[in-house]
Amino acid sequence: MALAESKTLGEIRRHFGESETPISYLAVDGVGSELKTLADWTSSSALSGVNQIGLSFYTGIAQVPPERHVDTLRQLIEGLQAMYRKGFRLTAYNPDLCAGKALDLESKFYTNFDVLLMRSGYT
Repeated sequence: MALAESKTLGEIRRHFGESETPISYLAVDGVGSELKTLADWTSSSALSGVNQIGLSFYTGIAQVPPERHVDTLRQLIEGLQAMYRKGFRLTAYNPDLCAGKALDLESKFYTNFDVLLMRSGYT
């Protein structure tokens, strides 16, 4: 089964002639690729002009095998730290209450959640 073609944020913005247009809110639901996407964006200028970004994360056992949990947590922390260095601040955290804690091996943590990051000084 072939995967759908994907494009970077920069490619999409260039395609539509919007490379320089500010983005007040960017919603991202990477369905398993959000950590790679976050790493790519924070190591480039892709987020220039983005003022708010909503990210959905899926880190439960259905998406991440137990042997990758520590690495996934490390990537998540590094990604959020990189966003902080880019001038973004965490303004909201919303756990997926439907999935609850059922996707955590010990049922202690919400593994699926959304975060809202806002660029400092944006109102």
